[in-house]
Amino acid sequence: MRSWMIALPIAVFATGCAHEEISATELASTQAAVRSAREVGADRVPRAALHLAIAEDLVDTAKRFSADGQADSASAALQRATLDAELARLLTREEQSQTATDTIEQRVSTLRTRSRGDVR
Repeated sequence: MRSWMIALPIAVFATGCAHEEISATELASTQAAVRSAREVGADRVPRAALHLAIAEDLVDTAKRFSADGQADSASAALQRATLDAELARLLTREEQSQTATDTIEQRVSTLRTRSRGDVR
């Protein structure tokens, strides 16, 4: 009976501690989103770089929350970090698409100008 009384609080404490930490899967998923944004060049696009920096800061904040036993706050920070990283990635893709579109439009304009010049 006495060993049961000692084992129960230890088991409850261990379960509580495990619950208070952020999941490794959630952290890895968020870190992958941040890495994906960085790999497409979000750090070189001003609007995207801001969201990438926010995402990176939020990952650090989530780790601190987790270390302090604030699992809900840590999870919320990771969710926000994931969203900011995804936004950074999308803003980067938008910028890249716009740059490609501008280049194509410039080439078309050049070809039209040359074509008109050859006709005359």
